[in-house]
Amino acid sequence: MDTLPIEFIIVSKRLRQVRPEAVTALAQSIRELGLLNPILVTPELADNGQEIGLFRLVAGHHRLQACKQLGMTEIGANIVTIQTVDQRLAEIDENLCRSELNHLERAEHLAERKSLYEMKYPETRHGACGGGKNGIGIRERTENDKMSFSVDTAQRIGSTERSIQRDVRRANNISQEVRDAIRDVASISDNSLELDALASLEEPDQKAAVRSVLDGKARSIREVIRQQEEALRPAPEQTRPRQKQEECEDQNTEPSSASEGTPDWKRRAKDASSQVLAQKERIRTLNQERATLKDRIKALEFSMAQAAAAPRPDLLSDLEKLLGNFERNLQETPDSFPSDLLDVFENRFMDLLLLIKSINRQRDQ
Repeated sequence: MDTLPIEFIIVSKRLRQVRPEAVTALAQSIRELGLLNPILVTPELADNGQEIGLFRLVAGHHRLQACKQLGMTEIGANIVTIQTVDQRLAEIDENLCRSELNHLERAEHLAERKSLYEMKYPETRHGACGGGKNGIGIRERTENDKMSFSVDTAQRIGSTERSIQRDVRRANNISQEVRDAIRDVASISDNSLELDALASLEEPDQKAAVRSVLDGKARSIREVIRQQEEALRPAPEQTRPRQKQEECEDQNTEPSSASEGTPDWKRRAKDASSQVLAQKERIRTLNQERATLKDRIKALEFSMAQAAAAPRPDLLSDLEKLLGNFERNLQETPDSFPSDLLDVFENRFMDLLLLIKSINRQRDQ
């Protein structure tokens, strides 16, 4: 690790914006413990390929801003060249092609690969300036243009662009401190739904949610979020007939007519009935999707167990669509999934994952 003057570090326009609350939290940690993880930079080169004494930031924007906030003039940094980038990319690709990584480790590997890939090929960054007139407009692709990170990675490790983008988003949205805290907690670090739930929170809420799970106050991150939502939900409004009765009791009088509250009662009963019917319909639809998903998973298990050849493309396509619908329903209507149903899904997916790992190990032998 080297120590570099902060004023010598160049920061390019970045897709991921700096979060002030994360910078403040990092600044407090650096003040108390020092900079535990150095930033990553690469030498800035002149047109003739010679180094000019400046360095371009590759990873660690929040750490750099935190050190600036503390008034520091120097920062610890790891300096990499294109040669070391190629070596590290090869190591990451080898790890990603294996089956030993859990969901968190995979996300971290992909996030690091994205930083290194875009450092090597800066033209592939989202929003990078292209051709067109005066550098403005749409530039036609040529055969020498590099593929985007997600396309290149998907081809190398046999995954999908959507899956890769989702994993990178998980790593980028969960703070380093929280990732280190859950690294050995398999129920979170190796559970994609738990990681997505954690990534949806701000850093202080991430720490509080993990603490609740580790202390046994909640079974999962998703349960912590449900508890917070229920705590913020307003108490149900008292019905008008009840309010009418209380007013009469205070005045030692009887209600003038039992039928006065009837229209309001009818409206509320109708609304409640509609909500119950809608909820039943959602549950029925989810049960159908659950049955279909179980059938598809069984078919995939049978196909993988019986033949070494890859599963039929149409089966993989159907499964991808089905899992996509399932994930969308989880995100849009999480309250429609009872806890016992989610436990069934989670156990089933874990069984399938163990089977896939077992088959891969047998093939490697």
